[in-house]
Amino acid sequence: MKIDYSEKEDIYYCDLKLNSLEDFEKLREPKALIRVDFHTLFEKPTIEQKNALNYLVENEKEIFDKMVLGIIDSYNKEVLSKYKDYAELLPVIKEPLDLKKEVSIDDIIISNKHINGTSYVMFKGDCSWNDEHGFCAVMNKNQFIEFGSWDLHY
Repeated sequence: MKIDYSEKEDIYYCDLKLNSLEDFEKLREPKALIRVDFHTLFEKPTIEQKNALNYLVENEKEIFDKMVLGIIDSYNKEVLSKYKDYAELLPVIKEPLDLKKEVSIDDIIISNKHINGTSYVMFKGDCSWNDEHGFCAVMNKNQFIEFGSWDLHY
């Protein structure tokens, strides 16, 4: 996997094919590459960011499985309770397939923030329950960290 630099955007990135993305029904096109951006403040990716990228490539299925379960749990605890007056308008999400019908993952960002030698990875995309702000799930290796709208860490 090659890390490239975009002068136009002043950002380092890598294009990956992740098989786990094919399970998400709202994916823009099957078997497409997804762009992974590095938040580096105009410098080359750090060793912690490279560690996160390598871990993602080597453990994608486990990462996606744990992320999906974390999102389902957070959705049912946080989103449904926050919008309980509108529960009849929100999707029922109990199983991984339920979630994969309601979301797309459009961006992956490897943060410059890290813990134990590996950067946090943010998976961002669209979701049926928040058309305006989508969602963001944060992982560190295979550990689910946080879930919120796509602007969670901006």
